[in-house]
Amino acid sequence: MISGCRKKKIPITTFMVTEDPYLRSFVERLTELNRGRAYFTSVDRLGEFVIHDFITQRRRRS
Repeated sequence: MISGCRKKKIPITTFMVTEDPYLRSFVERLTELNRGRAYFTSVDRLGEFVIHDFITQRRRRS
């Protein structure tokens, strides 16, 4: 699936609402491979998030 999306230049955007380090590592790698975007937050901080943007190669906190 990922390689098919990459070939068709379809980015995958992921929203992660947990603090699990293993899952975070997996999502970061998946997003990097697909050159997509990943948003990270936790249940108690839903209004705040960190974005890892592998399309523009930037990270920011909102």
